[in-house]
Amino acid sequence: KDPAFSFLLFIAFNMFTYSFYILRQTLAVCILLWAFHFLIEKKHFKFWLMLFIAFTIHRAAAVFIILYFFRNVRATMKSFERYMILLGAFMLTAPFVYKLVITPLLVMMGRSIYTDLNFSLNVMIIIMLGICFLIYLFNNFTLNFNKYESLMLHALIFAVFLEIIGM
Repeated sequence: KDPAFSFLLFIAFNMFTYSFYILRQTLAVCILLWAFHFLIEKKHFKFWLMLFIAFTIHRAAAVFIILYFFRNVRATMKSFERYMILLGAFMLTAPFVYKLVITPLLVMMGRSIYTDLNFSLNVMIIIMLGICFLIYLFNNFTLNFNKYESLMLHALIFAVFLEIIGM
């Protein structure tokens, strides 16, 4: 009923700035999905150009670089099982990795403000692992993944890894 008060709350609770952050991230993901098509079609220049454009919009697009190195790697159910075992082992060792590796790196980089953070199993990790489990559960075990599915699977596994280390 009072648009001025609504606008004041929108600004006061920093939703204005936050909405731009979400908009930038969404735009970068849309461009990356377009770049994904160029990667499959082996149009490497266009892939790198789209990746660069997405990176100029949001720096999180840089993690998409890893998919370039998996473009010719076919995923199978056996490799998927190995990935899941490695992710489980990494998740179990993550608290130790935080203390022994990540904390000293943050101190070296002058980011000691973040050293009091610890590994926590958050909702996003549970959802991503649930998606991995559903893929494993409902996939035909005799089939290999096609090129699109292989790249998407590698992207999902890498995303779970990044979520576990807290990036």
